[in-house]
Amino acid sequence: MGYTVQASLPSTYHEPHCARRDYPVLYVLSSGFFTLVAEQCRGQHAATSSQEGRQWFPDAIVIGLSAPDGVGVSDLLCFMGSTLLGFVDGRYRTKPYAVGRGLCGFALHGSHVSHALFNQECVSKFGYYMVGCPATEHCVEASESLLKEGGVFLFASEGDSHAYMSGLKQSLDGAGASASADQQVVDIDPSTGEQRLKTVAKESSAMEMITLDVLPAGTDEETLSSLFAERGVTWVGERLEKRKLDSLARQFAWGEFI
Repeated sequence: MGYTVQASLPSTYHEPHCARRDYPVLYVLSSGFFTLVAEQCRGQHAATSSQEGRQWFPDAIVIGLSAPDGVGVSDLLCFMGSTLLGFVDGRYRTKPYAVGRGLCGFALHGSHVSHALFNQECVSKFGYYMVGCPATEHCVEASESLLKEGGVFLFASEGDSHAYMSGLKQSLDGAGASASADQQVVDIDPSTGEQRLKTVAKESSAMEMITLDVLPAGTDEETLSSLFAERGVTWVGERLEKRKLDSLARQFAWGEFI
């Protein structure tokens, strides 16, 4: 039996006025958790984008990936980089670069996402990582991450997972402090709406890249997974919203579109 891939599209994806719009993509490891993340994406976009000044809060394509039994994390990440990303970018209107993609996993799959932070191929393809309550016996030993931009959302309850996540955060903070200040940004042609990706130099605080959210010990797994989906989607949505506003600010004077 092969890999199982699921897709959830924004409700307006096929509407004529959205025909030229492309979307960020959240890749979710596990079919069960995929449903929670997709529901949060749809609900939060509907609730937030209707608020005054929040029309740029993004909706996203959500892709769920389940691997066959016996497939290790290295093979899983290789399949994503060599096959799945190209398939999704070819089939859907995506933002086909690192800061247009997020990778999300909970429990054992959270461990897989933590591995991706230290994988050269992954950090060149994903900008946002959401690591939820990883199974610590499967976690990678924290070392210098290769991530240079985007961000990491770490979510855990107090206990072994929290201790691991605190160490991971410290490692990521330390790596980010010496990271390159180059950043990928999207420029928008005001006449055609065409988006172009370019690299610019930007000074930023490494601490801003890493968020650690800790719940009390004893929180049950169902509550943890639900809150991780909710808070993780909010976290990545707000970062993508800010990136969009920063991009617009470079193209127009604020008074022209506020």
